[in-house]
Amino acid sequence: MVGRVCAQMEDRKMLPKPHKLRSPPNRRDKKTILMLADMGSLADIVYLAAYDRLGLPRNLLKPACTPLTGFTGHSIYSVGIAELDFTMGEAPRTSTIKAYFTVEDISDPSYNGLIDRPILIALRAIVSPLHLKMKFPTTRGVGEVSGD
Repeated sequence: MVGRVCAQMEDRKMLPKPHKLRSPPNRRDKKTILMLADMGSLADIVYLAAYDRLGLPRNLLKPACTPLTGFTGHSIYSVGIAELDFTMGEAPRTSTIKAYFTVEDISDPSYNGLIDRPILIALRAIVSPLHLKMKFPTTRGVGEVSGD
């Protein structure tokens, strides 16, 4: 057991309206992209523009046969499936897993993709929308990501 993961009242930010929990990128690392923690579906998604920006070759994508259908009923077909190393947190409290991302050819100016239940469960992450924080166990204590 690494330790307890808990949110304190001082973790909470007083915000005038609800905000999304986004993981801010480390600006010095070109292999880091801004992701939204969604918790509402079973798909971990990275947008094609972000995939290309990471310098990853498209020939490594595995075919995706099933379309993704949103809550509006519209379906889109994926470019492919990418197996990527995903690291959460900042050194020394990080956790890295292998994750499968559906690569979608859509863009959103706010973020580069979505992390959802598969990654959050694999990281054993606790998400607090009230505190705009995500905490997860690491080998060096409790890792933490704050939203903006």
